[in-house]
Amino acid sequence: MVWRGLVDEQQLPEFAKTQLYEDFVFQQDPESLMLEYMVPGVSGSVKPGERRFNWLWYLKAAPGPELDAVLTDNNGRRRSHSIPPGTLAAGQEAYIREMAEQLVNPAFRELIRQTRDIFVQAILDFQVPQMVFGRVLLTGDAAFVPRPHTAGSTAKAARNALSLAQTIDDSGDLDHALLAWQQQQLAEGRRMGDWGVSMGNRIMGIAQA
Repeated sequence: MVWRGLVDEQQLPEFAKTQLYEDFVFQQDPESLMLEYMVPGVSGSVKPGERRFNWLWYLKAAPGPELDAVLTDNNGRRRSHSIPPGTLAAGQEAYIREMAEQLVNPAFRELIRQTRDIFVQAILDFQVPQMVFGRVLLTGDAAFVPRPHTAGSTAKAARNALSLAQTIDDSGDLDHALLAWQQQQLAEGRRMGDWGVSMGNRIMGIAQA
């Protein structure tokens, strides 16, 4: 699971801002990875003083009661894969805030303290066996969703598009070009997916199958 939050740039105390400002900062511990980076403000502004700090904290949740508790919102609804901002159950909010007080460094602790609406997402693996359906193609995360640790989704989507253009340009037969493109992109998608799973397992201390 990844626990997440956003904090307005002006809202963070100076001591924490100094340690995090415009840097990609990590804290890694056994079975835990936390990171932060700056993103545009609510209005889309990227001007200094108008941006936000975006933080993510990866933690495990065992299938069954533990995972069900994380994914059950404040109305008692068990959601499939995420808890949106403003709907986190009180018990889960208390849990993650207490974890932060005990485990994270002072700057990250302040990020969580200043976050009004914490939200949660399950980390999912997704791969398709086919990307070409006549003249309809699956690209980007519609075809393969790698672990976020790869930081590769955008590059993967761009690679799909660039490779498609090149393959079509190099071939005089569109159907042949699409099948050749599919074979290549399926292999690359599987490699990135497998790499992400391996990386995530190492971070979370999960034994390799």
